[in-house]
Amino acid sequence: MSQTNISQDELDERIAIIKRFRAILEEQRDKFREYLDALEKQHSKIEEGDAESAEIHSQLQQRIVSSIGELQKVAEPMEALYKRTHGSDSAISQIQSELLSLRKKAAVQNTHNQELLRAKMSGIQKEMRSFKNPYRNARSVYEKSASSAQMIQIDI
Repeated sequence: MSQTNISQDELDERIAIIKRFRAILEEQRDKFREYLDALEKQHSKIEEGDAESAEIHSQLQQRIVSSIGELQKVAEPMEALYKRTHGSDSAISQIQSELLSLRKKAAVQNTHNQELLRAKMSGIQKEMRSFKNPYRNARSVYEKSASSAQMIQIDI
C-alpha cells in the first residue's frame, strides 16, 4: 500500500496490528522450540528405555501442540489482516521462516521418535515371546491325581 497520506488513527492501527502479529509469531516460535526440546528429551528417554519418563514427555508434547494450535487459530486471521494493511516486513518474514524451520525440525524429530519407539516395542515383544513359562507342564497341587481317594469314611 503506497498511500502517502494516512491518518494517525490508521497509522496507530497498523502499528498495533504489526506488534500483535509479531508477538503471536514469537510466541508460536517459542512454543515450537519448547516442543522440539521435549521431543529431543523424549528421544533420549526412549533410548534409555525409561518408559515412564517418555510417557510424561509425550503428555507434555500434547499440551504444547494444543497451545500451538490455539495460537495458530489467532495467527491466521492476524496474518491476513497484517498483509492487507501492511504488505511485508523483513522482521516478520524472518520470524515466519524460523517458525517454518522449527516446524520441519519438529516433524523430523517426531518421526524419528516414533520409529525408535516402534523398534523398541518390537524388541520388547520379541523378548516376551522368548520367555519360557516354568510352570507350563508342571502338575498343579490342585489337580486330581489317580492315587487320591474318591471317598472318605467317617465314623462317629
